[in-house]
Amino acid sequence: MTVIVIDTNVLLAADGQADHMSAECMEECLTRLKRVKATERVVLDDARILLGEYHHILKPNSSPTYGSAFLKWLLQVEGNANHVEKVTITPRDQENTLFDEFPSDAALEAVIDRSDRKFFGSFEVLGGCHIVIYVSVIRPTRT
Repeated sequence: MTVIVIDTNVLLAADGQADHMSAECMEECLTRLKRVKATERVVLDDARILLGEYHHILKPNSSPTYGSAFLKWLLQVEGNANHVEKVTITPRDQENTLFDEFPSDAALEAVIDRSDRKFFGSFEVLGGCHIVIYVSVIRPTRT
């Protein structure tokens, strides 16, 4: 079973809340979340930093959107090892933007936003090669 880290933008795109993404990308995010629930396991950290990020942008008990429904499902299965892989990530700051587990790589630090480092730190805990990171979209910069 594949273990996957889900970037917050995937949930937003599935909800149609990501205006910068194409309709095809939004549909792919929705399809991917459905597949995650059916056949994959989601990485969550034991301090609930990732869940906190999801909860900050989605309201699982209010809006009937797919992203919110997915978050509600995650909250319900959080302790179920068939659906969730728990990891420990170690924040080095109060904002939860620096983590001991984030690779010490200047090139990576230059391109990964500090707010996304919790996702990459979770990836590293599992050894990197045993996990799929599904980050929504990297848009090319036009000059």
